[in-house]
Formats: sequence, C-alpha cells, structure tokens
Amino acid sequence: MPFDDPWLNYGPIITAPRDRVEEIFSLDAVTPRLVEKLVRAAIGDGWEPDGHGAPMRLVLGRDGVVAPDNRS
Repeated sequence: MPFDDPWLNYGPIITAPRDRVEEIFSLDAVTPRLVEKLVRAAIGDGWEPDGHGAPMRLVLGRDGVVAPDNRS
C-alpha cells in the first residue's frame, strides 16, 4: 500500500495545488483497523489464511472500498 510520509514529502505537499493533494499523495497510514478490514475482505472473497489456495491481490480505493485486483 502506498504511503507518502508527510515529513519526508513536506515541501512537495505544501507546494502542490490544494485541491489535488489527496489525489497526488497517499497520506493515510496503515492502521490495525485497516489491516482488519483488508483481511476480512480477503476472507470474504475466498482467501484462506492458512496458506492453502492461490495468492490474492486486493485494491483499496481512495473511497475506502476493498475489491479484488483484476489487473493482469
């Protein structure tokens, strides 16, 4: 998951157009709540956490919706 550290990217963040900062930068850190959401979504889509089955890739949209990654 991308995360643009605000301390490391302070200059680019404050000079970016204000209406595009959220579009350009990923400033929300991964939290335990988000990890839980991703794991529950994966299990709901058939992922087996015990290691059986194929790997699964998910996409977390900027709107917070978790969906299977259908890109090849």
